[in-house]
Amino acid sequence: MQGTISGRADYAIDNNARYCREAGTISDVNVRFARAARDAFGFKAQMAITQYCGCPTRTAYNYTSAHSHPSEPVIGALLDGDEGEKFFFSYMRLGRQPQWFRRVERALEILTAIEGVTNVTTGMHDSGRR
Repeated sequence: MQGTISGRADYAIDNNARYCREAGTISDVNVRFARAARDAFGFKAQMAITQYCGCPTRTAYNYTSAHSHPSEPVIGALLDGDEGEKFFFSYMRLGRQPQWFRRVERALEILTAIEGVTNVTTGMHDSGRR
């Protein structure tokens, strides 16, 4: 494992995953959510879930350790929060990516490249001059 916070978080989730069983198998949905939350919010994932969703601390702990999966209103509250975009992209990058998401990511890359070229040609890069 890597020595990063993310690597340690994944290791902890995988260790605890054996306790979150549904019908005898580990719930990949629980693990995917826990990894996405920890990736998006770092070691403050529990605090972010508590703040954005109004969940009790113990419930947020269960979500971030893959013991249980949050309901749709909780996920919606995370997406509506100040860092919703960060959580969304983290969640979508884990596991299988639908084709529409790959198209959106590609379109955003193209837009960023176009904006970079446009800003250079108009003199609006780095210096902030107009």
